[in-house]
Amino acid sequence: MPKSQLKTVLFLADLAEKEAAKSFSKAQADVVQAETDLEQVKGYRYEYEQDHFKSSASGLDSSRLQISRQFMVQLDKLIEHQSKMLSANYQLVDQRRDTWLKNRANRKGLESIILKRTKDTEIRNMKADQRLLDDLFSNRFVG
Repeated sequence: MPKSQLKTVLFLADLAEKEAAKSFSKAQADVVQAETDLEQVKGYRYEYEQDHFKSSASGLDSSRLQISRQFMVQLDKLIEHQSKMLSANYQLVDQRRDTWLKNRANRKGLESIILKRTKDTEIRNMKADQRLLDDLFSNRFVG
C-alpha cells in the first residue's frame, strides 16, 4: 500500500480511536450517574423505612401501614431496577474500553508501519547515495 494511502488509513484510524475514547468516557460518566442514582434511591428508602418504624411505633392505622409497605415494595423494585441498570452500565464500560483499546492498537500499528517504511526508504536512499559517492570516487582515482 502506498504511503499516501497508509496516511489516509492512519487518519481514519485516529478518528475511530478518538470516537471510541469519547464513547468510553461517556459510558464511564453514565456509570457514575447510575451509581449516584442508586445510592439516592437506597438513601431515600432507608429514610422512609426509619420514618415508617417511628410512625408505626406511635400507631398507624392498617390502611396507612399497608400503603407504606406497598410504597417500600415499589422502592425495592426501583432499587432492583437501578442495580440492573448499573450492571448493564458496567458491562458497557468494559465493551467500550475494549473497543477503544483495539482502535488505539490499530492506530499504533499503522504508525509503526509508516515509521518502518520511512526508515526503510531513508536507508535505501542513503545506500544509493553511498553507492553513487563510491562510484564517483572510484572513477576519479581509477581513470
